[in-house]
Amino acid sequence: MTASGTFGVGDAGIVENTGTLYLDGATVNALKIGTLTASTGGTINYNLAGAQTVFPGNYYNLILSGSGEKTYASARAVSYDMTIGSGVTANLDNTITVSGGLKLGTTWKSASSWGFTGSSAANINTTYFSTGTGKVVNALSHTSTTTTITTTYTPSSSNDEETTTTTTTTTTTTTPAMNTIAGCGARTTGFSSSTGASCVGNTGTATTTPAATVIPGCGNRNTGFSSSSGVSCVGNSVGASSAYSYNFGSAVLKNGSRGEAVMELQRFLNAKLNLNLVVDGMLGPKTIAVIKTWQAANALVADGLVGPATKAKMNAQ
Repeated sequence: MTASGTFGVGDAGIVENTGTLYLDGATVNALKIGTLTASTGGTINYNLAGAQTVFPGNYYNLILSGSGEKTYASARAVSYDMTIGSGVTANLDNTITVSGGLKLGTTWKSASSWGFTGSSAANINTTYFSTGTGKVVNALSHTSTTTTITTTYTPSSSNDEETTTTTTTTTTTTTPAMNTIAGCGARTTGFSSSTGASCVGNTGTATTTPAATVIPGCGNRNTGFSSSSGVSCVGNSVGASSAYSYNFGSAVLKNGSRGEAVMELQRFLNAKLNLNLVVDGMLGPKTIAVIKTWQAANALVADGLVGPATKAKMNAQ
């Protein structure tokens, strides 16, 4: 649909579009409505060849094209993608949150913040942004199509003329499109907590924190080598608590015990007490003495027997 002139349904009206609405008339400056619903799949394109004021609503896809300065005078959200075309500048006085990707001209930009020199954006771009101190924060990175043209001149074998061989290589890599609706988290039902838009069709996921890389025997170190396994501590998450669970077996370990469970006990003592024991699977009296001291320090019966209570306490550290 194309609207020439002022488009609207009155100050209290609602516009819900699922196609593309072009605002390109010579007198079009803004939508004259009460509420703009960001319907899934809907696109509004401000494509006047001249200055326009962008309605301060929530959009699904927003395109600023044509030419001139487009003024966006309020903090709102774009539920999918936002495009600022070549020859257009966006004048922002607040933050626009884009749950999809941001395209400037024909190039998709990385997930980050973009704005004019007076903004707090991480990326300053005076070609597509002007004056305003606001910024666009986009969540999704797309990779644009790259075309490489190689031209080779080869002397002809039959005469002095040259022949031209042109090879065109086109590579297109696109980040899978996400329909992340701001304020919906991982929900596909109900409504956005930030914009009020429907969460139906949302493909967003809950934010997760990457698991820390914990190397047993390195403690808080990320240099040197593990005291339990001998592997490098490079990459160990300093300050992270170890999620390693020692397998001490089901039998009570005592002086004279042998086997893999004893080796685990030796690894534990090396990691926690920096004993530098030889991990040989043989439990002797000197190690038993250390265990008794450790039990006393941890409010356990200091009997040198590594039973259920002692094993549980060791794995809790």
